[in-house]
Amino acid sequence: EESDEPRRAQTTSARIRDALTHDRLRLASQPIRSLSSGGIERYELLLRMTGEDGELLPAASFIEVAERSGMVQELDRWVVARALEMMAERERAGDPVSLHMNLSGASMTDISVLEFIERRLDEGGADPSRCTFEITQTARVEDFDTAGAFADRLTEFGCEVAIDDYGSGFSPFAYLKKVPF
Repeated sequence: EESDEPRRAQTTSARIRDALTHDRLRLASQPIRSLSSGGIERYELLLRMTGEDGELLPAASFIEVAERSGMVQELDRWVVARALEMMAERERAGDPVSLHMNLSGASMTDISVLEFIERRLDEGGADPSRCTFEITQTARVEDFDTAGAFADRLTEFGCEVAIDDYGSGFSPFAYLKKVPF
């Protein structure tokens, strides 16, 4: 019996492409509470894709296919662009917000993604000190030196880099040595 996995991946890949092309991606925000004050000081942005029935699908249902098909960097660029636009709008309105955005391991080693982020920060009016880029501990990072240089550049811009889901996997601790979390 043949597996449906390749067909499912192809269908999911087509849905991702369609979502990118037809603006069917959304950002949900999850509040991050301060342990000391109890107040909400930041928000983590969570990527969602609108399904055929209008339901918002969590990233877990499509991100692995996006990674395998080479579309994850496009998704990361989409998230960064929307997040920085949101931040700039809130700053102009006098109600600044600090946001956390997830980056894939593939993006952390792709210089074109770094250049995209730098351009958007230069042009957009968002305060880099309010931007935190998170990389999950279980992300597949092929080149820790490049990922470290990527993160160094973000911190030079004034952004923060954080580990997401720390303790959820058994990734090499090279992250801690090479990336300025």
